[in-house]
Amino acid sequence: MKNKINAIISNIIIFGFLVIFFSCITPLIAYNCDDWIYLGKIRLPIPLWGGWNPTRVFFETVMPIMGRVAGYIIYPIVGDFVFSITLGSAILLSFLIAVMCISMYNLLINRFKFGEVQALESEIFFLALFFLIFRTRSESNYMFCAEDLCCVYNYTMPGVINAIVVLTIARYEGFANAFKRFDLVRKGAFLFVLYFALLSNIFHSIITVSYCMALILHEIVSEKKDKENSIKRLYKNTSIYFWIIVSWIIVLFFEKSGGRAGTFQHKFNLVQSVTQFKAILFALSKPFLVLVAVTFAGLIWRNMRKMKEGRSVVICFVVAMFGVLIYLLLLNSLIGYMSRVDASWGIWFYLISICSLMISNTIANIKHSRLIMAIMLFTVMLCCYYPDGRYMISSSRNRDYELCYKTSKYYVDSIIEARLEGKEIVEIAIPEVEVNDEKNLTYYYGFGDIVSNTLYFNGIIDERVTVQEKVDSSLNEEFLGVR
Repeated sequence: MKNKINAIISNIIIFGFLVIFFSCITPLIAYNCDDWIYLGKIRLPIPLWGGWNPTRVFFETVMPIMGRVAGYIIYPIVGDFVFSITLGSAILLSFLIAVMCISMYNLLINRFKFGEVQALESEIFFLALFFLIFRTRSESNYMFCAEDLCCVYNYTMPGVINAIVVLTIARYEGFANAFKRFDLVRKGAFLFVLYFALLSNIFHSIITVSYCMALILHEIVSEKKDKENSIKRLYKNTSIYFWIIVSWIIVLFFEKSGGRAGTFQHKFNLVQSVTQFKAILFALSKPFLVLVAVTFAGLIWRNMRKMKEGRSVVICFVVAMFGVLIYLLLLNSLIGYMSRVDASWGIWFYLISICSLMISNTIANIKHSRLIMAIMLFTVMLCCYYPDGRYMISSSRNRDYELCYKTSKYYVDSIIEARLEGKEIVEIAIPEVEVNDEKNLTYYYGFGDIVSNTLYFNGIIDERVTVQEKVDSSLNEEFLGVR
C-alpha cells in the first residue's frame, strides 16, 4: 500500500513538472496562422469524406475545445488569453504524457513482474529518454517538440495517444481475450482512446496498427500445428487486432479522399526519404546511442529465449518498430517529412521503449539492481540537463519565445482594446517582411481577422472586430529581432 501511494505521488510530481516545463521552461505558444485558425474553428468529431483533413479528428476537435477552455475557464483567472492557451495546452499534453508513463509502469508490473519501486524507477527512466534522444546541445530537439502549436496537437499528441494504446495492449498476455472480460467502462475508455488514435494522423496511427500486425504475426508463429482448429483459434486470439487493422484501412481511404492529400501528389522519391532518415539518425545524441548499443548487445548476449519475463513484448516491439520505419519511409517518399521528429515519432517511441524495457529488465536481474538503476537514472537525467536545461520551443518559424509571445499578445490586446472601446474596425501596424518569406505565417494582411475570429469564438470579445494591417518597418526590431 505504501509503495502504491509513493507511485501515485511520484506520478503527480511528474505531471506537475511537465506542466511547468511546457508552460514556463519551454512554453507552448500560439504564434502563426494555423495555430490561431484551429483554435477558433471546430468540426464534427467524425471522419468527413472529401474534407480538407478528413480523418484528423483529434486535432480539429480537441484544439478548438482547448481554445474554449482557455477562453471561458483559464482566461478569467489569469487575465491573459495567450498564456491561457499555453497553460491549457501544457496541462493537456502533460496529462497525456503522464498517462503514457503510467501505462509503461503497468506494463512493467504485469508483464515483467517488476516490484512497484523498480517499475517506478524504470518509468522515470523511460520518460527521461524522450528528452535524451536528441540532446546534443543547448536548445536541442526532443520527442515532445513540434513545428508549432498546431503540430503539437496534430502530431505530438496523436503520437502519445497511439503510444498509450500500444502500451495498454502490451500490458496483457492476451489482450484480445482480456478485452472481452473488461467491464463496459473499461471497454468504452479503451475504444474512446483507440478512436482518436486511429483518427488522428496517418503518420502516427501506424504505431498502433504496426503493433497489431506484429501481434498477429507472433500468434501465427507461436500457433501449434493443429490444422483443424488453428485458423479459428488464431482469429479468436487476434480478432480485435484484425478489426483495428481493417478500421485503419478504411481511415486511409477517407484520408485519400481529402483535399490536403491532393497537395502531396509528388513524384515518388524513396532516395530522398532514406536521405532524410539518415540525417535524423545523425541527430541522435551520443549518450542515447550508447544505450541503444548496450540494448542490442544485450539482446544478443542474453539471448531472447533465456529472457524470463516480457520476451514476447520486446520481440513484437522490435517487429513493430521496423514496420513503422518501412511505412514511414514509403509515405515520406511522397510527402517528405522523414527528417521531422514530430512526423517520425513512432520509430523513436518504439526504440525508446525497447531500450527502456531491455535495460530495466537486465538491471532488475543482477545484484544491487536498485543502486545500479539509481546511478543509471541519475546519469541519464544529468545528460538530459547538460549544458543548461534549455530545449527548443515548438515554433519553428520563430524560436524566440519572448518575440512569439509579444507578437500574439500585441494582436490580442489590440483587438480586445478596440472592442472595449466599441470599435468595429481597428488598424494594427505590423513589421515589414519579404512577400515570399515562407516563414511569415504571422505578419500579413488577414492575420488580424483570424485572431479576431478566434477571440470571438472563445468568448474573449462579444463581436468580431475587422482588422486592417498597416506595414511599419520601424517595428522590425521589436517583433522580428532585426534592424
